[in-house]
Amino acid sequence: QSIRPSHFFTALKDLTLMNKRRYGGFIIHAGTVLVFVGIIASSFFSQDQTFTVKQGQMFQLAGYSLKFDGLSQRRDPEKDVVFARIGVYRGGQKIDNVYPQRYFYHKSEQPTTEVAIRSRLNEDLYVVLSGWDESGSVTIHAFVNPLVQLIWMGIAVMALGGMFVLFPDKKIAAARAAEKPDAKVRDAAA
Repeated sequence: QSIRPSHFFTALKDLTLMNKRRYGGFIIHAGTVLVFVGIIASSFFSQDQTFTVKQGQMFQLAGYSLKFDGLSQRRDPEKDVVFARIGVYRGGQKIDNVYPQRYFYHKSEQPTTEVAIRSRLNEDLYVVLSGWDESGSVTIHAFVNPLVQLIWMGIAVMALGGMFVLFPDKKIAAARAAEKPDAKVRDAAA
């Protein structure tokens, strides 16, 4: 009997499908590790600071330079919106604009805050418009949280591992279906 040659990925697929619960568990555990690394990194290595600036002024946080370009407002049927225009710079180059906002709903006395998020694989930048005054100054609270995306990737990996474990194995289902008629024949013969 000859052994058929197989490629690495074919062999890996065959091995994995032979014991889905074991390898599905490995996948789930790998996702859990990603989640924990993301939580630890974003908790212990995050940076945040509050800045009070006037239009045109720049402020720095964690390698970013942020420039307050102005405060604007708009009105829609449900709410009044006040938003800051913030330019995001890195290495002297403008890389993005973010717009933190405050909502003032007409039917509610409590304003709500809409955080501006610039999300990347290695870190997330959050910018919050905390307040402003008549002189044109605004208070901005900025956060940089590293590796937050690892949390979401880990959750996705865990879900994939769970689905892998839960899908029935076609070969086992076919073998069980083939066994059932034989068992009935044996019972009838007895």
